[in-house]
Amino acid sequence: MSRISGAIHLTARLFGVDDRLLSAFMDKSPSPPAPGRGEDESKKDRMRRGWCALFASPWNQLQKYRSYLSGHSALATHQVVKGSEFLHVMVVMDDKLAGGNQISYDKIFGGTKLSKTDTENLENGKETTIDRTLRLLYVTCSRAEESLALVLWSSDPAAALVSIKDSGWFNEGEVVAIP
Repeated sequence: MSRISGAIHLTARLFGVDDRLLSAFMDKSPSPPAPGRGEDESKKDRMRRGWCALFASPWNQLQKYRSYLSGHSALATHQVVKGSEFLHVMVVMDDKLAGGNQISYDKIFGGTKLSKTDTENLENGKETTIDRTLRLLYVTCSRAEESLALVLWSSDPAAALVSIKDSGWFNEGEVVAIP
């Protein structure tokens, strides 16, 4: 459906349309630019970029997204895979795209230092970002039946690489820095 035919269907009110959808569709302002890596973005800009991307998407992409949301896709989020198994698993670990502060792969793999709160929670025996991240990492890694690939986007790749090699978690040749 093109934007024009979509506008006709939406404005004709042939079916019930959520006012937020109609408002976003009728907004003719351009999409805000994507923030740079590590830069904050307002909720309003993020929502506007999302709406613009949605309305610019071809119908077949929306169908694929619907398949993903209903669990019929080859791709899934960390949270969705619990209890499932797959022949091949790739875990993409990117704290910036995770959009929160509850997990931090970068802290586990040495790209970022522990925060004051993490240190205090460790000292007091409370749950930390590390605990939550390790649980999530276990869930994703334990889904693989034949092969597993971990991809880390780190804020300090050099420090992460040193920490990973020193951790003893991986055999020689299993860790590769991608330039």
